Amino acid sequence: MPTAHQAIQPINVTGAAFLIQLILLGMLTATVFIMWLGEKKLPVSRAGTSNVLGLGFLILYFTLFTFAVLLISEEVISIFGKLFGLQIGGIKARNALSMVFALDIVLFAILIPQT
Repeated sequence: MPTAHQAIQPINVTGAAFLIQLILLGMLTATVFIMWLGEKKLPVSRAGTSNVLGLGFLILYFTLFTFAVLLISEEVISIFGKLFGLQIGGIKARNALSMVFALDIVLFAILIPQT
C-alpha cells in the first residue's frame, strides 16, 4: 500500500492544475455569457460601448497560454514527448505552476475592473 507522500508527485499536481484551469475557464465562460445576455437587453447606444467579446478572447488567450505552460513542464513533456517523438526540454513543474498562478492573478486583475 503506497504511503500518502508518494501520491503527491509533480505530475499529479500538474494534472490538478489542468483541472483547476478547466474549472476557471468554465466559470469565466459562464460569466461572459451572462454578461453578453445582459448586454442584449441594454439600449442600443449603451450596448455598443461594452467589450464582452474582447473579454471572451482575453480569457481564451490566457487559458491557452496557461495550458501551453503546463504542457511544457518537464513532467508532462516526459510523458507526451515520448509519445509524439519530441526531444525538447521542459520547465520544472514548480516554475510552471508559479507562472500559471501569476497569469491567473493577472487575468483576474484585468477582468475584475471590467465587470
